[in-house]
Amino acid sequence: MKIYYLNSNKLKDTQIDDIYRNAEPYRKLKYNTSKNDTAKRECMATDALIKLAVKDRIPSLIESPRTEHLDTGKLAFSNVDLDISVTHTSGHVFLALSEQRIGIDAELIREVDFDALNKRYFKYRNVNIASSIDFFREWTRLESGFKVSNEARLDFTKAYDDFPSITTQHNNLIVTVSGTELHESEDDIIIHKFIAEEI
Repeated sequence: MKIYYLNSNKLKDTQIDDIYRNAEPYRKLKYNTSKNDTAKRECMATDALIKLAVKDRIPSLIESPRTEHLDTGKLAFSNVDLDISVTHTSGHVFLALSEQRIGIDAELIREVDFDALNKRYFKYRNVNIASSIDFFREWTRLESGFKVSNEARLDFTKAYDDFPSITTQHNNLIVTVSGTELHESEDDIIIHKFIAEEI
């Protein structure tokens, strides 16, 4: 399973401007209404990462991939026969592509009151959370499974574990991919890192 990655914090302002000029209208709107610089940079990095990932996955594709948001809020291609899922956290953008339904979530590992969060978000499930890393592993599994479900709203009474998932750690980030047809293990995850110079 190849996961695509781009650190939006490494992009130069001139690159952000170039991406913006070629971005789809809904992405420009999202950029213009974003409240902080990190969100704006993640928005444009997402646009660039989609194009780079699809070019890597389907080198013969001539036209640029076009995306749209479904009623559920999930991103979808309108001209490429792949499922897509995107996540971003603290400037880091990850993307997964698949022929089947796919979901991805990432979180920056940080100290949190995992006991309080466990009681708030996982009170309907029997999970063993003894550290911040445990919490983020469970949280990203829940979020990525939710994205595969195509539901419009996250329901904390559900486990969203109907779908196989793989969790890995990339530097100080926890990343989980869930999908309807995942057969890989953590050792099979390849994080394809694009660098700013490739934009």
